[in-house]
Amino acid sequence: MSNTKNRMLEAYDMFNALNISDNLSDYIQFEQRRPQGTQHFYGLVHAIRNRFLIELTHHGFWNKEPTIRMVKPLMLKESTGRWYLLAEDEKDGKTKTFGLDRMLGFAISKKKFAKINDQKLKSWFVNCFGIIKPKDKKPEKVILSFSLIQGKYIKTFPLHESQKVLVNNDKEYRVQLKLYITEDFTMELLSHGWDLKIIAPEGLKRQVKEILEGTLCQYDE
Repeated sequence: MSNTKNRMLEAYDMFNALNISDNLSDYIQFEQRRPQGTQHFYGLVHAIRNRFLIELTHHGFWNKEPTIRMVKPLMLKESTGRWYLLAEDEKDGKTKTFGLDRMLGFAISKKKFAKINDQKLKSWFVNCFGIIKPKDKKPEKVILSFSLIQGKYIKTFPLHESQKVLVNNDKEYRVQLKLYITEDFTMELLSHGWDLKIIAPEGLKRQVKEILEGTLCQYDE
């Protein structure tokens, strides 16, 4: 079953549970931290489905001023609680991601663009942990060893769709992944602390070790 269908069934189950509850606050406590930019959903989906170009005003974290650009909206992508628009920039023809939380607004034009290859679009993020897709790297085989308890969480909520179980016993839960090694993936690994040991590749082990050593230096008096 595809991930889209799974999410639809999840939403359906939640809707049914909410629909039969008289006082939701007595039974359900929602996360108070909500992603910003979801108010743009309806208009963006409309533009994507009908292949309308949009004039996008976006203020990236690394830019002092907002930028205005004409883009071909291709897909909405969720990653770690945030939403992103995958779009092709008309200025340079490059496919980029734009965070909805940094989107100041957009205007849907009457100009349409040609349909993008569906298979290419669906496979765009296949080897990505989140929304970063490096141009100068290839996906790598990553082997991770988790503690027994943490392994139970990784088993029920895999890190990536490529996850394969190598060892599952009373000592460790070892998995293999194939993906781009990017900053967001490295940050995810660091969040597991002492419950994780990186087995391969060597470059990733060195990178994480350097980050941890640098972190400790910040607490030297």
